[in-house]
Amino acid sequence: MEFGLHCRSNSSSCTLTIKFDYPALYRAASQLSAGSQSEFLWLIRAEYMLLLVAAILSLDLSQTPLYFAGYAFVFLISLGVLITRSLKKPEQDWYKGRALAESIKTSCWRYCMRAEPFGDADKVAVRRAEFPKLFARDP
Repeated sequence: MEFGLHCRSNSSSCTLTIKFDYPALYRAASQLSAGSQSEFLWLIRAEYMLLLVAAILSLDLSQTPLYFAGYAFVFLISLGVLITRSLKKPEQDWYKGRALAESIKTSCWRYCMRAEPFGDADKVAVRRAEFPKLFARDP
């Protein structure tokens, strides 16, 4: 954890900043969320762009077989992107990763502030001993 005090030279106000080093699970969940968001948005953009091209090609600007083959190709690629997005469902990984990262961030904040369920300093050893039981499965 890092602390910093930033004061403006032309003002009497100062800002205290606190930087936490979050656990590796937080960083992994955040990276999963960011990667899945990027993948989802890329697939949406590609799908919409291909559908726009297909809509323009549907104006029958030419009557050559090559024109219709290109139109069919754009439509099939668009269909492939749609199927990829439907099967991979990157938005689900995006949402779940973000939810996990935010839960971990909340738990870290509660731990630093000694809020429930972490309690007072004399109870930290007890809480630490109880921690593995949170992940144990009931028979």
